Amino acid sequence: MVATNGDILTGIDLAEVIEAHTESNALAPITLTPVDDPTAYGPVEVDHRLKVKWFVVKPGSDEVRTSLVNAGIYVLERQVLNLIPNDREVSIEGESFPQL
Repeated sequence: MVATNGDILTGIDLAEVIEAHTESNALAPITLTPVDDPTAYGPVEVDHRLKVKWFVVKPGSDEVRTSLVNAGIYVLERQVLNLIPNDREVSIEGESFPQL
């Protein structure tokens, strides 16, 4: 399933995102984009295999270690969807991703 944050406006090729997901066998790939000031977003640090090492939502400037941020577009496997409670609103970045 492809999911996006509600404030996303993009021209990204979703077919490419889905293809990358299929090739990676990851549970919840997130698209990343570089920005000048990552403190207003969710910086994401990855290793050499592009596996997420660190993720934080709107950090202080002293916490920022990368210019790559979460672009708010995800491909989610059923296992990830099962982590999301259906009886309340959830921040997937703040609650579900840390469980992974």
